[in-house]
Amino acid sequence: GTAAGDFTVTGGTGQTGGADVSITAGTTTATNAGGAVSLIAGVGTAHTGGAVTIEAGVGTATTSGALTIATKNGGGSGATGGASGKMIFSSGTTANGNSGALY
Repeated sequence: GTAAGDFTVTGGTGQTGGADVSITAGTTTATNAGGAVSLIAGVGTAHTGGAVTIEAGVGTATTSGALTIATKNGGGSGATGGASGKMIFSSGTTANGNSGALY
């Protein structure tokens, strides 16, 4: 069979700064949750699954870019207040060999 088409979003190169690329989910004005953003690599049915890589930019003459992963504060107060979003780092299990390591 044929391979599916790739999808690439690239910010341009500039002399005084590279272009920013942002992905922002929608905001709700009702009591429903705001929009979610998911990055999910492809399934490899007969081979290794796809990888997800997130990395900050190199600073060829100075400091590299920062990588920030954060949850926001919970809203409300008292009994109706919400908790801050949790952070989950997990690795899958395997029936053969080592599971993925977390560093």
